[in-house]
Amino acid sequence: MLLINIVCVCTAETVIAQQTPNKKGYAPVNNQKIYYEEYGSGKPLILLHGAFMNIQANWAHMIPELSKTNRVIAIELQCHGRTAIGPAPFNFDNLASDVADVCRYLKLDSLSVIGYSLGAAVAYNVAIKYPELVKNLVIISGVHKSTGWQKEGREALAGMEPEMFAGSELYTSYAAIAPDSTKWKEAFGKIMGLSKKPYDFGDENVRNIKAKTLLIAGDNDGTDKAVLIDTYKLLGGCQFADLGVLPKNQLAILPGHGHVSVMNDKDKLLALITPFLSN
Repeated sequence: MLLINIVCVCTAETVIAQQTPNKKGYAPVNNQKIYYEEYGSGKPLILLHGAFMNIQANWAHMIPELSKTNRVIAIELQCHGRTAIGPAPFNFDNLASDVADVCRYLKLDSLSVIGYSLGAAVAYNVAIKYPELVKNLVIISGVHKSTGWQKEGREALAGMEPEMFAGSELYTSYAAIAPDSTKWKEAFGKIMGLSKKPYDFGDENVRNIKAKTLLIAGDNDGTDKAVLIDTYKLLGGCQFADLGVLPKNQLAILPGHGHVSVMNDKDKLLALITPFLSN
């Protein structure tokens, strides 16, 4: 959810244009309409994008492969993509509720959920609040509490204003598909407000996550690795497996990667995610 996520509007949009969704539309939940697209068939897999992003920007390069073995449902959160600013406060509880209600609307259960950055925080909250829905959880470059981001990133967010991005790819991407492009400043304010606000889903809640969980981070992606290791320990990791049982949950740190590049490294991500979801 770091500011660096802002520049991560992938050039892979042309890839997704070659793959037509099986279904796309709006789920009428929580007095709003949440946009989603479906690809492939098989076990349901929910994709949750990062801040200021949309389905194409975040997932175009991965959907073709993920949809070979899964029914992929990619969701655009409030204030993002084709989903308008919602009537309820823009916070993690409401975002998680939106995702859970979209799943119920589509009659999905026993889900796998992959979240990146902002989407990773939402994915954590879905797994905590709606454990009956989530079977597998994949967290990419995300944290369950704001102190899990390095101090430098948190401080850099403080001075960001919408005018800084006039004419940028970030703005043009928003304006191209948003239900109302005149709402840019309002959407920006809500997203940045959430980014700047401290949050903590609770160590004990993470410890009690029932879903099998895979944590993925770049070695220099802005997440505090000491906090990440502590999180993995909460999930039962960091064991001496040769002297006991190999934990079901996994941790992967990809070398030579920042917050943006870790998401763009499709081959390495799929090499981790595909076998994890298949077991």
